[in-house]
Amino acid sequence: MLSIAGIGHIAVGLASARSSGDTTQRRAWLTVLGYIALAMLPDIDVLIGGLFKVRGPLFDHRGVTHTPIFALWVGLVVFAFRHRSMETRARAARAGIVAALLVGSHCLLDAMAQDGRGMLFLWPLSMHRYHFRFRPIPDIPTGLLLFSRLGVRQLLIEALLFLPLVVNSLSWRALWRAEPTTEAPARVRAVRPRGERRIRVPARRRVFQ
Repeated sequence: MLSIAGIGHIAVGLASARSSGDTTQRRAWLTVLGYIALAMLPDIDVLIGGLFKVRGPLFDHRGVTHTPIFALWVGLVVFAFRHRSMETRARAARAGIVAALLVGSHCLLDAMAQDGRGMLFLWPLSMHRYHFRFRPIPDIPTGLLLFSRLGVRQLLIEALLFLPLVVNSLSWRALWRAEPTTEAPARVRAVRPRGERRIRVPARRRVFQ
């Protein structure tokens, strides 16, 4: 099945990466790629369903990977991985919270889609699906329908909705020019050869006439 992630999810990943405050070009691009991957992660159910032919209300698109429980689980995994890699608990917790929010943002945006199934916000307590009343985002078709007239039109509408956020995120200076790193010049200390005796020159007295 051919599918792409929505432009809105990419825009959220870009904007969140800019707020990280990275200053070097390499770290900025790594953060962008990581945050976009987290924002798009719930759509992995499309790949799983296509490869393993798994069907069911929890395994079809917008199933269990589009729930708050899945977002919390991803956040805990990121926290455990960062904490295991010798980072402080505070920094690991911050990374876990950011990951959970990025994955959870996917569910919120999909709940504002005009078509498609609602979100399982209360799973596993309830299988009821929810949509927000404010639903301005068109639901982009998947598969070959993406290249149909309807698919292109829906894609353009979503691009216009998130264009200001994308433009503002891409204006992040660190993405296009690395911050100059200034190193303090090394202090050179004169070394007197061993055995050389220091000669003191007597101060010249001032004679008053």
